[in-house]
Amino acid sequence: MEPKEIQLGIISENKLYIAYYNFSDKSWKIDETTKDVDVWSNKEIAKKLPKIEEDHHVVITDDEDEFEIYAYGISEDMFNQYVEELKEAGYEEDTASKSHFESKSLDGNIIDAWYYEEDSRLSISIEKE
Repeated sequence: MEPKEIQLGIISENKLYIAYYNFSDKSWKIDETTKDVDVWSNKEIAKKLPKIEEDHHVVITDDEDEFEIYAYGISEDMFNQYVEELKEAGYEEDTASKSHFESKSLDGNIIDAWYYEEDSRLSISIEKE
């Protein structure tokens, strides 16, 4: 079975562009919406997360009550190091596994970190309860 579509992320001048290739009609489409790359939020909730050393990151959600990024170029060792940094920052482990860390802080924020080995990607989110 042939795939219907493939999505490619292209980074240029700190912007992420998404290009789609449709296999059935052999056409390309570039999404007009872009995302900033490697720009950390200045909102208070984002400041509660330690920054991670990565190849690139893209902010997925940047609201007053929630902040989420995808960090790319992440190894399992880097994920484990980031979990240690979260613990050092005062986040106690509620749920943890080889690829997941979750914590609820005393001030009511929920931290969620998921490591995706096949993508070398880490999803990090913080949100107010």
